[in-house]
Amino acid sequence: MWKRTLRIGGLVVPPPLAELVRSGRWVAPRDDRVLTEVFGEEPEQPEFYGKAMLVRQNASWQALRADEVAGIDTARTVVIGDLGPDMPFVLDYRTSPDDPRVLYLGGPGDVRWRQVAANAAELIDRLYRR
Repeated sequence: MWKRTLRIGGLVVPPPLAELVRSGRWVAPRDDRVLTEVFGEEPEQPEFYGKAMLVRQNASWQALRADEVAGIDTARTVVIGDLGPDMPFVLDYRTSPDDPRVLYLGGPGDVRWRQVAANAAELIDRLYRR
């Protein structure tokens, strides 16, 4: 079966995540405990971005300077959701252009990027296949 490539800001979204986005199934789990376990913090108002929001958010995101987002190269990342205000999580293509890791920017008191999954497939597994 032929699948269209989903590109955001010139970066290819990994197929497992692209499939969820296209089907409308890329949504925050209903149980906040799952998010707390995966990200290490309680969500405030979690939002997983659909295609239109991915395009819109990343147009702004990729225009930011590294010093505006705790030192990350926004041109080589795709923000895919957030756990609340100023709590984004991203695909980070700096280590692999084909299989980006997933990073989360910790909230107040621990503002730093930390890896929450080795790739999109692992994140999906941790969020949905319990």
